Amino acid sequence: MRLKATLALILANVIWGAASPIFKWSLENIPPFTLAFLRFSLASFFLLPFIGKDLFRLKRTDMPQIILFALSGITINITFFFWGLKLAPSVNAAFISTTQPLILLLLGAFLLQEKVEPHEVFGTIVSLTGVLLIILIPLMTSGLQGETVVLGNLFFVLATLGAVGQAYFGKKLLAINKSLPITFWSFTIGALTFLPFFLWEQTTNPSWVMELGTPGIVGIFYGAILSSALAYSFYDWGLSKIEASETGIFSYLMPITSVLVAILFFGEKLSRQFGIAAFLIILGITVAQIRLHKKIN
Repeated sequence: MRLKATLALILANVIWGAASPIFKWSLENIPPFTLAFLRFSLASFFLLPFIGKDLFRLKRTDMPQIILFALSGITINITFFFWGLKLAPSVNAAFISTTQPLILLLLGAFLLQEKVEPHEVFGTIVSLTGVLLIILIPLMTSGLQGETVVLGNLFFVLATLGAVGQAYFGKKLLAINKSLPITFWSFTIGALTFLPFFLWEQTTNPSWVMELGTPGIVGIFYGAILSSALAYSFYDWGLSKIEASETGIFSYLMPITSVLVAILFFGEKLSRQFGIAAFLIILGITVAQIRLHKKIN
């Protein structure tokens, strides 16, 4: 079961890693909240036949947690993720998102008074230094013209905080409930939160339908089927089988996949400064999470 959970989390993070450059390409052809609404409403539809009678077996007392799970993992995460992609390179999102296990570590230390080892403190400092460099590199290289990219990077940080909330609320829910109904309701709630902004985009940019091309269509179906229905189902099921703090390890796969797809298919380039910052992030996370690696193996 643990091996299956590990494989599920690997698949989810590989799919999400490729999603960053694909969605950046798609957002050139479709408004962000339109893509978000269509993505999660279609994903809910695809999941429905696989849930059956479990759909309404959730306890009413679980609904506040489900709402928080959806708002953090869908509404907050996807909103800031898409806004960030409109302003900054897609590979930035993948590297910044790898700090999720460190944020979980810090929350455990400050909120739950969990013991933090010296190597975890050192690794966290090194990794967060790398994140700070990625955020500020545009100002170092382009001056005030880089402010737009800096804002996009900050949006990626907020998206990562949403993913942390998803892991926190999801672990409690998935310990006592089946994963597919939770995933379905999170998609449905997420889609409903995007609905008003979707309708607003239809009034401000009604011509997008006539201009919809391959990028937008790929984004809708990749988002609905692969990045939502499959990846979230894999992630939520894997989260139900192992510790929430351990799931962050698998986010290491996201920047690898993202960089490969961004460079090979979309021509994005990495600067030397970005390479140094990315190295610091991976080094810091590796040092900080030594115990978790041992635990996984």
